[in-house]
Amino acid sequence: MCAVGVAKGEEEHSPGETSAEERGCGWGCFAPRPCQHFRTPRWLLFVLCCASFIQMMAISGFVNVIISSIERRYDLTSAESGLVASAYDISSAILILPVSYFGGLGSKPRYIGIGFLLFGLSCILFAFPHFLSGIYDSGIDDGGLCVLGNSAASSCVGDQTNSLSNYKYLFYASMILMGAGTTPLYTLATAFIEESVPVRSSSFYLGIYYGASILGPALGFLLGGVLLDVYVDFNVVDTGSLTIDSTSSRFVGAWWVGFVFCGVLAVIITGPLAAFPPVLPNSAQYVSERQKEVYKNKGMSPDGATGTVSLGNIWTSLKMLLTNPTYVFLSLATATDGILLVGISTFIPKFIEIQFGLPSSTAALYVGFVAVPGGAGGTLLGGYIIKRFDMNVKRILHVTIAAVTGSLMFGLVLILNCPSIPFAGVNIGYGSTDIKSTSFLGSFVNHTCHSNCGCSQDEFNPICGRDGLTYYSPCYAGCQTVVTNEENVQYYNCTCVGNGTTNYEAALNKCEPDCPYLPLFMVIFFGVVLLTFFSSMPFLTASLRCVPPNERSFALGIQLCVTKCFGFIPGPILFGWLIDLSCLVWNTKCGDEGSCFFYDNQKMSNNILAIVLVAKAVTTLLTVFAYVFYVRGAKNKAVEQQANGKSGSKYSSQETELSEMSKDSVSTEFIKTKIGSINDGYNTEPTETKPAATELTKMELIISDTTNSAPISTEKALVEPVHGLQRESYTTEL
Repeated sequence: MCAVGVAKGEEEHSPGETSAEERGCGWGCFAPRPCQHFRTPRWLLFVLCCASFIQMMAISGFVNVIISSIERRYDLTSAESGLVASAYDISSAILILPVSYFGGLGSKPRYIGIGFLLFGLSCILFAFPHFLSGIYDSGIDDGGLCVLGNSAASSCVGDQTNSLSNYKYLFYASMILMGAGTTPLYTLATAFIEESVPVRSSSFYLGIYYGASILGPALGFLLGGVLLDVYVDFNVVDTGSLTIDSTSSRFVGAWWVGFVFCGVLAVIITGPLAAFPPVLPNSAQYVSERQKEVYKNKGMSPDGATGTVSLGNIWTSLKMLLTNPTYVFLSLATATDGILLVGISTFIPKFIEIQFGLPSSTAALYVGFVAVPGGAGGTLLGGYIIKRFDMNVKRILHVTIAAVTGSLMFGLVLILNCPSIPFAGVNIGYGSTDIKSTSFLGSFVNHTCHSNCGCSQDEFNPICGRDGLTYYSPCYAGCQTVVTNEENVQYYNCTCVGNGTTNYEAALNKCEPDCPYLPLFMVIFFGVVLLTFFSSMPFLTASLRCVPPNERSFALGIQLCVTKCFGFIPGPILFGWLIDLSCLVWNTKCGDEGSCFFYDNQKMSNNILAIVLVAKAVTTLLTVFAYVFYVRGAKNKAVEQQANGKSGSKYSSQETELSEMSKDSVSTEFIKTKIGSINDGYNTEPTETKPAATELTKMELIISDTTNSAPISTEKALVEPVHGLQRESYTTEL
């Protein structure tokens, strides 16, 4: 047996406490004495917060920031890039049940540490396409000018056209492995925190934990935005010789750096994670305090147990959860809310980039500035309010309904959409002077002004003409001369610009949209983020409190599985598909459809608004159902207790009878206290009025040496409640 160091001042085996072998901090047989000082809830919270921070910085930060960049770099559609984000939750949904159920049998921190090591290595694997795909070709080295008398030549060679898009499978595999590695982090870790702290502090601890997870995406957005200003191949090319910058539609930033960074940090943090013992001091006491708010089913023991934890009892535990209507409706509500949470977080940088004509890096920074105060503040505020007002499940559901309804109202911000810029040959005709009147022309329209240039649609390099129209490329604008200086790139002799006249200049990149709604959009979007993450803590707390303590890890696993299968997985794919529906111009190299070049802003906004309103309305309705069934269950239980004779008069009668039995030898106040504790032990509903005391069918007081002045050892044994509840015993020194 391995020797385990014990902190100074502690006994290695104290009565009523967990053994030192169970509580030892270390790695296998190596358990240094200084390490034992860190086996406290605060240090556990700190290390788990670091792990959660790193994980969320990569998954909900960097992944969301680089969506448009990898679409552009590897010719992916938004639906395919959405599947990249969803792949993370696919493996997690498959593994979440066995990990959450059987993970409680062993060392939770050890499982968390091993999984996080896999996550770190998978982050590095995600960056591999950058090193395998070669140097990025922006496709505009020659300026894409019009060469009179030229004919369009195909640049397709064999199967080379599909080579870039095939890297999506490596993205899928990496995300699947990341999801597998972090599965214990949000099942076992959450349950481990809750069972290691007092009841009143659990919501606050969980609020800090989830608050740290919100700060991760915030830094991911901010740092990712900075990295997207750096050219993707900065490590192998001379960036000073580039003819494009981050404002160009063909520019790709250093999307891969953040994943290497997170991978290294994750490998480092694995050691401290795996060092924590399976059980922290006082955990048994905290678990016993959580019996009062359990939603009781028939056949359940007083401690909420349904039997020995084993494979054969999975169905029993699952059946108990499925017959708990409050838990079921809360799980469904988190799933519908998860569709929006993951879908919007995945594509909100791209949405802002397209709607307001911003570079990818700038859009990411704006989202990051909103995510920091909104996400973290909402999560912490939700946990703090529950702790501050010591809310029961009923009041928590009140708060949840209010928060979800409020976020539904704020979701109307999507009505603020910007009109699409006038794109020659797409939504406005060549030479049009009414640039504010645009409509899709049905297909990309060519014009005689560039018919002799031999332009190819494989070369997308948009430019903005002085007439206010955006052109597909300098060639499609009929531009024959380019002048490059330190500030910008300008084109001259453009036959299509200005109704076919010459000497009109055009500048590189799309025309900037004239849209004043960005500040208002960001302010209202802050409200959406705040209320959405505010409701996350009430959802989580209510879900945990309405199930037995020893089933909470499994219940959380079931809920996360439902949320991932019906929320997190379809969410990004659905949003990506809706965004693809608004695409007007596709990248169709060699007949294969790749990324989208140009979108219909209004259609995109309307599509996203529709799914937001529907999902939020369903979430609100499901939360109301959870509240109704919880209140109804409390009333039915009170009626049942009265029908079984559990009235206040019986309580008084029992109390008087016991007082008479013990007036000369046992304190009446002691009897009152113990009856009250028995009653509290089986009171599972936190209502305004305490339910009547549980009827005792047998009470036997064994008193010895009643005439002796020495302390009397009194055992209240054989306390046997009705309805087949298990026996309890109490031993107290008077």
